[in-house]
Amino acid sequence: MQLILVAIFSLLIMSCGKHQQTSSGKSGVSIVTKVENAEVLSQSIIEEDLKAIEIFLATKGTVDYEFNSTGRTLITEACFWEKIKVIDFLVKKGAAINLKDKNGLSAEDYGLKNLKIKRTIFPELTISLKQSLVEFSSKNDLVSLKKLLEENPPVNFYLDTVITSQNQYIGETYLTYILKLKLENVLRLVAQPKFEIDPNLKNSSGEHPLTIAKMLNLKNSEKILVKLGARNE
Repeated sequence: MQLILVAIFSLLIMSCGKHQQTSSGKSGVSIVTKVENAEVLSQSIIEEDLKAIEIFLATKGTVDYEFNSTGRTLITEACFWEKIKVIDFLVKKGAAINLKDKNGLSAEDYGLKNLKIKRTIFPELTISLKQSLVEFSSKNDLVSLKKLLEENPPVNFYLDTVITSQNQYIGETYLTYILKLKLENVLRLVAQPKFEIDPNLKNSSGEHPLTIAKMLNLKNSEKILVKLGARNE
């Protein structure tokens, strides 16, 4: 009798151990099982939970998974909810942008209605804008720059060899770049709140915009940066 009780107790322990290995919390539902649920997968997109989406892709093996109820793929679902981080993530994974849902809409169609989505699914457009922004700024061409800014280009980025041939400025942010060139007129233009330039974004060398402005004795630039919310380093 004692041997039977010991055997039963051992089986219970093994069962609990197996349950703990497959569970992701108190619910006892594995992460894989969670992301295989369409509603939960959609919620992961809404919450921009890239880790959960990554797990789903690893288990399902298809970046163009389609939701049965809507016919949306992962990327069109992300476009529907305007989740730019997820869209960017899926574009880099090779998601097709021309697959249509049950309403006849594809990621491309959503891009026609939303500029941020368009630039995310067509990254070459963003590269072109960055190149023009740097070029017009370096020439202090305020007329062309004003026209370009009407397209609301990205302003928080790092210069690389694709964006500029000025090797000495590789690794600068756009903001630290215009500061080092002492382009205060350009700074006034791009410092408008609607462009949301980050006054605390350091370059790849760890230099803070405000530190650069002080080092170069750019008093007006200092005031602009502080007004934007730059913090003393």
